[in-house]
Amino acid sequence: MTHTVSQQFAAKLNQLYPMLDFVREGIAQMGFNDTESQRFEIAVEEAVVNVIHHAYPDKEGFIEITLKLFPKEKMQVVIKDQGIAFNPLLQDATFDHETPAEERKPGGLGIPFIREFIDNIQYQREDIFNVLVLEKVL
Repeated sequence: MTHTVSQQFAAKLNQLYPMLDFVREGIAQMGFNDTESQRFEIAVEEAVVNVIHHAYPDKEGFIEITLKLFPKEKMQVVIKDQGIAFNPLLQDATFDHETPAEERKPGGLGIPFIREFIDNIQYQREDIFNVLVLEKVL
């Protein structure tokens, strides 16, 4: 039986911890091991921070997070916003693990982390909404 719960947050950095607390509650119910739980949380954090920093450059906005729990199967986190259309799946997600940190340019690690830590990613533009689905399989 699927369990779905949603919550809406202001797209502001001061709402990041409440968003992650909301996601953590869902992750805790699923029985992921510690490493998988942390990776899932990092991927969600990267996606949400991208929305906070880039989706609403000229106005206030929101982020709606929906948790879809499929017990003993998988969990989906759906991140929805009304910001600028942005498909992260079309972005370069290469990451050179050999380059020392001090030689890398700042930023640009979020999408590679998301792709590395998540089993299935989907994006669609639904009318005026960006809808990103991050799925982790048990």
